[in-house]
Amino acid sequence: MSEILRRSCLIVSYSNITSMINYLAERSIERARIAACSTYALVYDNVNISTSIFVEQGPNATGKVQSGALAVIDELVNTHAEDMQLQPCFITFAKPFH
Repeated sequence: MSEILRRSCLIVSYSNITSMINYLAERSIERARIAACSTYALVYDNVNISTSIFVEQGPNATGKVQSGALAVIDELVNTHAEDMQLQPCFITFAKPFH
């Protein structure tokens, strides 16, 4: 089906799609390396990926929705390593509330 759509100029070819995915993956890894050399935050988020509505449901079949966790490295802009120290937070939270 994708070949028919490609020949009709409605979508790009499978090889172009895989090339784009590979480029994006390599670029993301490079950006993560750069972020890891400066200040960054590691953030987790829940992900639910829906599969086709035509997936057969049975005792040994995978569910229509796959769930998991996604880790993202966020580069923190305008921060320094001393901004990331936890000791001041511990001191603040150790004080009793009034």
